[in-house]
Amino acid sequence: MSDTGITSTEWDRYHSSHHAHTGRTGSGRLANVEFESNFGAHLPAPPATILEIGFGEGHTLERLAHRGYTDLHGWDISRECVERAVAAGVPGTLKHADALVELRSREGRGFDVILAKDLLEHLPRADVLPFLGAVHAALEPGGVFLARLPNMGSFFAVMLRYDDFTHRLGFTENSLRQVFNLAGFERKNVAVLNDVLPGWPLLQNGLFGHFLLEKVLGPTVRFLARISLMSQRKGPPKVDTLRAIVAARKP
Repeated sequence: MSDTGITSTEWDRYHSSHHAHTGRTGSGRLANVEFESNFGAHLPAPPATILEIGFGEGHTLERLAHRGYTDLHGWDISRECVERAVAAGVPGTLKHADALVELRSREGRGFDVILAKDLLEHLPRADVLPFLGAVHAALEPGGVFLARLPNMGSFFAVMLRYDDFTHRLGFTENSLRQVFNLAGFERKNVAVLNDVLPGWPLLQNGLFGHFLLEKVLGPTVRFLARISLMSQRKGPPKVDTLRAIVAARKP
């Protein structure tokens, strides 16, 4: 964030240099199942004030609008992503902004939910605690910060860690609880969870290939990885999926 600046080339051209290059988007049935399975249960009922930091193509904001939320806000450090989302009619108040600067300068009522999918791994080390502290301050009492990020406790997470030039850090379940606690969240209110895809929603949506991958191949591979890690003194991690989900609530 702050070490490159909001006008840096790597952010201004983030969509064309990364999203377009990987060919992956957050739309479609699989992305819907992923969102509902990992974030849906943590969301308060409408009305609620929701901010998404790093909204990218805006698919999550569209899902939230379909759920009945109307007080939606989106900030992204990539000018290109903001311009594309505005042109596509993505719902919410969208802004080209450095979230750390924006959070620190914000006044008035806070947010009930702050959502940051695939964002924490992009932060410079020096910005992690200030960012999470600013998130904590910007949440209303009872509000929740929801995040998804590569899980370095996974046997295969090194691929995600280095799959994007703008990635700067990697976290495990333990280091996540550590930094959230240092930033002001009480440890008991920070849940670090596996990124899951329940079988029945996959079958309902006709995602049979993903069902086999998620319910048969995935658990088998993770089990073998856990067995191989049992020889290490610290033992295998409890959160071992490729990505981790964080739900941190402010009392």
